[in-house]
Amino acid sequence: MAKLSAHEIWAMSEEELQKNLDELQGEYLKIRGILASGGMPENIGRARHIRKVIARLKTIQHLRSKEIINPPTPLKSEPISSKNTTTQTQKTKK
Repeated sequence: MAKLSAHEIWAMSEEELQKNLDELQGEYLKIRGILASGGMPENIGRARHIRKVIARLKTIQHLRSKEIINPPTPLKSEPISSKNTTTQTQKTKK
């Protein structure tokens, strides 16, 4: 499973969210079992990634259940204005 951003998680239904949570918890349990038995999983960094995604899923699930906040709106990127930018050559030509 790829990294899930908060926007992707907010867009999920409750059923999808719970399905992903169960799937990730099962995968994390397998990795912890391998580590506890002294083995080495295929990708050791995957355990950390899964923990973070599980925390993200649980946080959004909790916020939805308590109706604490509404889903965030996507950010719009604005171009950077070049009004106040000066280069080194412009400063030395005075």
